This record gives sequence, structure tokens and C-alpha cells, in this order.
Amino acid sequence: FSVDTETKYKGSSAMRFDIPNAGDPAGAYSGAIFRLSSPRDLSDFDALTFWAKSSESASINDIGFGQDFGENKFQSEISGSLRLTTYWKKYIIPIPDPSKLIAETGMMWYAEGPEENGDGYSFWIDELKFEKLGTIAQPKPAILDGEDVVMSSFTGVTIELTGLTQ
Repeated sequence: FSVDTETKYKGSSAMRFDIPNAGDPAGAYSGAIFRLSSPRDLSDFDALTFWAKSSESASINDIGFGQDFGENKFQSEISGSLRLTTYWKKYIIPIPDPSKLIAETGMMWYAEGPEENGDGYSFWIDELKFEKLGTIAQPKPAILDGEDVVMSSFTGVTIELTGLTQ
């Protein structure tokens, strides 16, 4: 990436990533792994967050954390669905089980190619950080509003279930 002092969300600069056009002689792919030489304890965080924007509406193929040129044991990512816009927007990549991330070196990675039309584009990332949002949780589905209900019935009788939540 390059450091851009003109296009930024906050502060004095942002990271700029240039995605090449299809058929580019140097290759039509861009990707990187941002790795630390010394492990970092991420167990106090529940998300990798960042602000991003793009020169055009686009979807990043893969972006996340946990790739470390090794086992990639706790790799987490968003694949094919991180829709970038032409304005700054905050993105959140949840950490499924932070208690396991006590010695991580793979801080961020991405892999991207040109969009379906073959055109390359640029995108920017700013304020990239691990955070404790306190709003990340596993979905908890319930029926009957989560109440324990005992019902008697017979074969062939329909019972309506209400209070379906997620």
C-alpha cells in the first residue's frame, strides 16, 4: 500500500491500495499480509475495525486477520461481501473467540482483483484497529420467546409456535 495524505478519514494520512486492471502485465491481483515479528495478545478485543472508502463501488474478495505465513490457526475474514462505497464507512470484522488470541502475529490481510468489468480501482483504509465494542455476540435463536413450555399433543395435531426471535 501507499500512504495517502490527501484522502483520509481522520488524522494526517490513510492507507491506499491500488487494484490493477484485468490483463495488467504486472498481474491483475493485489494482496498483502500485515504481520508482526513479535506476537500480540488480542484476547481483550472482540473486533477488527476500520474506516474505508473506494474510488468506485466495489466488493473486496477477502479481508480479515490471522494469516501469519504459518498455521493461520485463528484466521477470520469476510469473503466476497465487503461492499465498499465512495464515502467513508466503518467496517467491523468480529473476532469469534478472543480468548484464543493470546499470541497473534497476523494483524490484517486482504486479497483483491479487478471488479467484474475488468477495471481496477483504489480503496483507502483508515483508523484500522482492534477494539472491544461489547456489541459482538453469537446469534441466539429462540422459540416461544425463550420460555420453557411443556405441551401435550397427539400425532397429526398442529401446534402454532410463536415468539420466534434471533
